[in-house]
Amino acid sequence: MSPSWRSAVVAALGGMMAAAYLHSQGTVDLGFGFPRGSLIEGLLMAVTGALGGLALLLAFRLLRALVERLKT
Repeated sequence: MSPSWRSAVVAALGGMMAAAYLHSQGTVDLGFGFPRGSLIEGLLMAVTGALGGLALLLAFRLLRALVERLKT
């Protein structure tokens, strides 16, 4: 697996774990109004976490490219 794909997978998994932890602690409500413990609640929580992790990875990649561009 190429390093860019590997980091994307790790970011998505990390985002899903962070979303699940924050939801279980009651910090963030990611249930979107669905019954607690339902399949759709878990699915939406996983998708939200994965997209959040990928967005964070993209932001860091863009920031790193900007810093490298400013150095030259």
